[in-house]
Amino acid sequence: MLHADPFINYLSVSGTNINQTKPASILVFGYKRLDWHFVISDAQGNKLEEANIDNEHSIYGLQWYPDPEYPNGDYFVTVTATDETGLSLTSKPYKMTVKH
Repeated sequence: MLHADPFINYLSVSGTNINQTKPASILVFGYKRLDWHFVISDAQGNKLEEANIDNEHSIYGLQWYPDPEYPNGDYFVTVTATDETGLSLTSKPYKMTVKH
């Protein structure tokens, strides 16, 4: 029987009216060391930015400053965690609101 651990123990995105002086803060805890892949997308689902952090148990206070060119509105962060065997789990999208 195949058993896959739930990798992501906790994921939080905080901040309101995010802009160049008030970033979003992303906090994520894993059950073990994982490779993390973060994707920021717009309300239409278009990928705008990506970042990778490898072989970490938890990510504390990763900050996202929206580009000044991004219009006001809703944006989303999605996190994928991958373990040493290649097994991956992707979070639901978490909404962030940009207001310059």
